[in-house]
Amino acid sequence: MPEIHRELPPYLQVVGHIRNQIVRGELSPGDRVPSAREIATTWGVARATADKVLQVLRAQGLVESRPGAGTTVLGNPPIYRNAHDRDATARRTGRIYTKGEHAKIVSAEEVPAPDDVAAQLQVAPGTPVVRRHRVTYLHEAPLSASTSWFTAEVGTAAPRLLIADRILEGTTRYVEQATGRAVRYSQERVAARLATPAEATELNLPTPLAVLETRRTAWDEHDQPLTYEIGLAQPGYEMTFTYTAEEN
Repeated sequence: MPEIHRELPPYLQVVGHIRNQIVRGELSPGDRVPSAREIATTWGVARATADKVLQVLRAQGLVESRPGAGTTVLGNPPIYRNAHDRDATARRTGRIYTKGEHAKIVSAEEVPAPDDVAAQLQVAPGTPVVRRHRVTYLHEAPLSASTSWFTAEVGTAAPRLLIADRILEGTTRYVEQATGRAVRYSQERVAARLATPAEATELNLPTPLAVLETRRTAWDEHDQPLTYEIGLAQPGYEMTFTYTAEEN
């Protein structure tokens, strides 16, 4: 049974839990969301708190309530799913993308490591590394872009990284299986900046326009970097970072 912790107001914790279910594909468009009575019983909160949960989810554009039908997930919730969310979806469902999403692998190649990539992967600048760049679409509209980086050693053990085809089980999951190394923890840094002309073209954005950039490094059980990813969020989409204790 889910539990309330004291770090956040109870209604925000419940909102975060349901929102994460939507982000990770556990609740799909049209699926029913628990009623206020069910939320109050499951979480042990007051009915007024449960009502506020549904009010916030509606205000965020994630769900809609209709007489006789209850509250259901909207078809196109305005949420950007970061690398952590995609990995969690892959672990739960065996697929990395939720309904309506698909990705195009723009490039998969071995290139000299830029300085920032070299620092995160703990290799010398200019060392050959694997670079995979993708654009994710929601139906036919570009939603986000991301570039994943791996050492050449990982690329040798996981050769599909160098093929410009989708890895349906998720890149991180595939790398874990191919290398025998599991992600133990990760760190994400988020910053706003203006999109470059190339990024604006790729995401079909007017310029100048601000985007949210996430930089995530994931380490294995031996504290060695396994992957480094840079992602760009399409404006107008909300990001969520509400993690449960077992996922930290």
